[in-house]
Amino acid sequence: FLKPEFLLKLNEELKSAKYFVKGPANQQNYEVLDVKSLSKSSDVAKLLNILASKQFFHLLHEYTELDLLENRIELQRWKGGCYTLIGDPSTYANDSLDLIFYIGNNEHVGIVNYLTPEDSEDSDDESVLLTVYPQNNSLNLVYRSAGTANFMKYCYKSTIMDDEFNYIIVCSYKE
Repeated sequence: FLKPEFLLKLNEELKSAKYFVKGPANQQNYEVLDVKSLSKSSDVAKLLNILASKQFFHLLHEYTELDLLENRIELQRWKGGCYTLIGDPSTYANDSLDLIFYIGNNEHVGIVNYLTPEDSEDSDDESVLLTVYPQNNSLNLVYRSAGTANFMKYCYKSTIMDDEFNYIIVCSYKE
């Protein structure tokens, strides 16, 4: 998706950036980039601004024919012990377009599952509709209809070295 030299610059910048832990622990545990700590000339800030720009909304409209009005964007840093859980039904009550962009080489860190929780309560069938596996420098678009939840699988501490991270840009665009 991105040119290798730009991706390398991003990776270096992300290593020295500031993060905070996002909780509460009964819902999620991962680190989020402190966007306010970035300089305006930061390559990471430029990329995040592009993903929130009118031009990018227009590009997504060209690809999907969706009229997107708003977005939520977050750059996450994942390591051993990170996870998200399925929230209450209000967190997946609306249609949205999810963008997931991976920066990192560990293919076991940041696996995203999409499922319909209400359907899986009464059924022994496999409830996972889609699984997105991490791949460095890959951008994934997933249309999530109302009633479809997503979560990132728990990352075992033995899966990734203590000083190694996967960075994941997660955007949810609403119609």
